[in-house]
Amino acid sequence: MRTLTTIAFASSLLSLLPACSDEKQSPAGTAGTTGTAGSGGSGPTTLELQPFVYAEPELPVTLLSDGDPIELWHAPQSGFVILVGSRVRGLDSDTIEIEVTLRDPVSEEVVGTHTRTVVMEVVPDDPEWMQNDRRTRSQVAHVPLCPRLGPGDVVGREHLLEVHITELYADFTEGFASVRVVPTCFQTDPTENARCACECAENYSPDSACNPPQ
Repeated sequence: MRTLTTIAFASSLLSLLPACSDEKQSPAGTAGTTGTAGSGGSGPTTLELQPFVYAEPELPVTLLSDGDPIELWHAPQSGFVILVGSRVRGLDSDTIEIEVTLRDPVSEEVVGTHTRTVVMEVVPDDPEWMQNDRRTRSQVAHVPLCPRLGPGDVVGREHLLEVHITELYADFTEGFASVRVVPTCFQTDPTENARCACECAENYSPDSACNPPQ
């Protein structure tokens, strides 16, 4: 009887153990959308991004795709910058930190980067999305690219644009997108266009032969 009781007790203990399985658990997801612009993440901890070039409120927004030109804007304090914002889906706050970086696609050198805190607004025709407040240029990133003091032309060459956004005053959710763009001089004034092309060529110097006369 003692042997039977011991076997029954052992069987009861075994029945309480969790069942084993050969099935592997899926890894935990990570915040952010890695890849090309506009690609969506999975799960509530990822923001979906669609980078764009700044345009005044009365003009349409140009969402960036691979190979698109992006304007080299002559900043009032001198030099040429690109003005970059993003449409974002998944925000609970109207305030974000936006970090925009332009890299050489071959060397991966950082050509220019800018981080700032900005206010967002609801996209008028799509309330699931928010975008940088376009009433002022101060609410987008101003990435300084020229004068280009290092090797490799900025103007007319494809570069990798990276956008990283962190939601503030909420869950600090993050998102990431990248897109290949071609910095371009769009100035209609010949002198300004020549200045842009000169300052955005590699190894710029004030004494460069291409520098327009003052």
